[in-house]
Amino acid sequence: WDLARVELLLWAGRIAEARAAALRALEVSRLTSFAWARAAAERELGRVAMVLQDEPAARNHLHAALELFRAIPARFEMGRTHLDLARLPEAHDAAVGRRRHLGEALRAFRAARAPRYLDRAERLAMDLRVADLTGDDASRS
Repeated sequence: WDLARVELLLWAGRIAEARAAALRALEVSRLTSFAWARAAAERELGRVAMVLQDEPAARNHLHAALELFRAIPARFEMGRTHLDLARLPEAHDAAVGRRRHLGEALRAFRAARAPRYLDRAERLAMDLRVADLTGDDASRS
């Protein structure tokens, strides 16, 4: 399905094709009223926008995905979306936003017992210089 192709196309640098596949997935998900697919398509469109450095579009799609996953509820998928939101430059400038998104992702991955994703979130926290998720930032050494 188109959603499975989007990430592969992004990795291959085929951005226009990835965007088209995500838009098709969004259209099909709306026609079929498949809430999970709609949320996933929004997240993929957010990822495409991140690659294109269109931060407002990325933020809008990722927040739409987060709300749709919350309504299902799909906590693990919310965690994955929080990781993407933590990567946005706006989140990098706001330590509170970084911590919130990373904290939500870690909680979701712990609840899902997903060690691979826990590792990803912890590595991102290190990359973003978030020392812990309770309020201390590594940049204040």
